[in-house]
Amino acid sequence: MFALVLAASACGTEPTQPHAAVTADRRQESTSSATIPAATAISAETTGSTLRSAVATSPRPRSAPRPATVYDNSRARRACALLARDDISKAFGAAAGEPEPVDPFCQWSVGKDSCVSLELHEGISIESFRSRWGAAPVAPADVGDGSYFANNKALVFGQGTTTLVMGWQQSGAWDDRARPKQIVAAKRALENLDDPGPEPGDSTPPAQVDPARGFAGGEPLRVWIGGDSLAGGPSWAIGDQLDRSGSARSHREFHVGSGLANRDFLDWHKHLQAEMDAYSPEVVILMFGANDGLPLPVSGSGAAWPDDPRWADAYRQRIRDVLDVTANDGR
Repeated sequence: MFALVLAASACGTEPTQPHAAVTADRRQESTSSATIPAATAISAETTGSTLRSAVATSPRPRSAPRPATVYDNSRARRACALLARDDISKAFGAAAGEPEPVDPFCQWSVGKDSCVSLELHEGISIESFRSRWGAAPVAPADVGDGSYFANNKALVFGQGTTTLVMGWQQSGAWDDRARPKQIVAAKRALENLDDPGPEPGDSTPPAQVDPARGFAGGEPLRVWIGGDSLAGGPSWAIGDQLDRSGSARSHREFHVGSGLANRDFLDWHKHLQAEMDAYSPEVVILMFGANDGLPLPVSGSGAAWPDDPRWADAYRQRIRDVLDVTANDGR
């Protein structure tokens, strides 16, 4: 079973640079390069209309052969080696789960309602990383020179030409309560840079998906729920209800400021395939769209904005890419 919800809303990260106006000048600038800036650039009304058009003419989810692997967990495994479960438990005050490398980061469950992730960028300084990443700095952090908290709650820190990004999610928590805990864990990760622990091995082969299995009887149904920031509330609410019922076991994950348009910020196409292999869900529920009012590369002519008919075709392909890695293997 698969559900994809696309919603246009003024939600997500603040832009790292001012928006360009929706003018002929902007359109000319966009066609000069296929680079996609990490900023919502048009109104929610325009984006919503275009999204509805793209979804209405997209193929319905259907079971398909498994696509070729598009992700690489090697960098994520190296990130896993920088923090032990005990390091995370001490920093966040709750039991940490096993490390799970899911391109582009390693993630650990913390307690019953939280998740911590660590992303490793080798060969790039914090200053260079900040100029190309989508989330704007909002506060300095005491983890070495140049470290900062971004407006998606991530902590960006590093050493020399190594930059790390620590994310944190908790059910119903949209404030900065975890900042001191993130700093404790980040300092430990920096200490381990020169002497990392063992990398986790390959994931256990995914459990078989039975398309005929429902919520009643047998083992709990495996449900994956997530998406951009709009998925934060529903993912935890739905997941809590399902888990309490005993009929399902949920994995919940949302990333503020992410979407299908900006793959430099988070490539959901790759990440979702890694997630499918790691957790083998039988039901997938996704929510995207709030941050997707961005130009998309179009064949032969740079990039198209959402008011360009070519944008709907390009966005439709992003939807197909997601379906390729989620709506198959019996899901």
